[in-house]
Amino acid sequence: MIISTDVIIWALILGIIPVVIWLLFWLKEDDERPEPKRIIVLCLLLGGAAVFGSIALEKFSLEYVMYNPALMIIVWSAIEETLKYIAAIYGGLRQNWYNEPIDALIYMAAVAIGFAAVENSLYLIGPLGESGILEGLVVGKFRFIGASMLHFVSSLILGAFIAFSFYKRKIVRRMYVFFGLSTAIALHAIFNLLIIRDAFEHTAFAFILVWICIIVFIGVFERIKKLSPLSEDIV
Repeated sequence: MIISTDVIIWALILGIIPVVIWLLFWLKEDDERPEPKRIIVLCLLLGGAAVFGSIALEKFSLEYVMYNPALMIIVWSAIEETLKYIAAIYGGLRQNWYNEPIDALIYMAAVAIGFAAVENSLYLIGPLGESGILEGLVVGKFRFIGASMLHFVSSLILGAFIAFSFYKRKIVRRMYVFFGLSTAIALHAIFNLLIIRDAFEHTAFAFILVWICIIVFIGVFERIKKLSPLSEDIV
């Protein structure tokens, strides 16, 4: 299949615009002391770059996990969530601007948006090239509702763990990161395992689970905004 410039442009448009809408929505949660735009852009770019790192590692691991679909999903979920976390470390968590708990959620959200945008665009190239804009819109809608939200929620879970450990000792922060990353990987794997079962009820449950998490995180954002050294037991 020959990929034209128009296909690439439409893939980028349909892949990026929906997730950017989500980014703008969540950035409003940090409107009191917003992060510098360059830090957000860096997180977006590193999140996008993490897609290519994930593809390379997933291809490398394929010969070891291809005969066990469940193991493959778990390993690939671990690869993607770990690389998103690494992108957030270099994009924002090690910057001087990381000075309040809510920042961890913003960085992880931006990385997830970058990751989802690039992944969406890569997925859309095939349908757009073969069937045109209509199928691209259908696939784009599905990616936006499902896979994009999965990346977003799993990253927010880890971001929340990091945020709640902001005022704690280094060893405790590492424990929070470990449990947060493990939880993100577990959610990612469970979602994909449910999706490949193909049964409507499994797929519906997976989507409902992700959207429940989105709603819960609106409240979590508000709770994290109120964190302070006085409100937390620093252990």
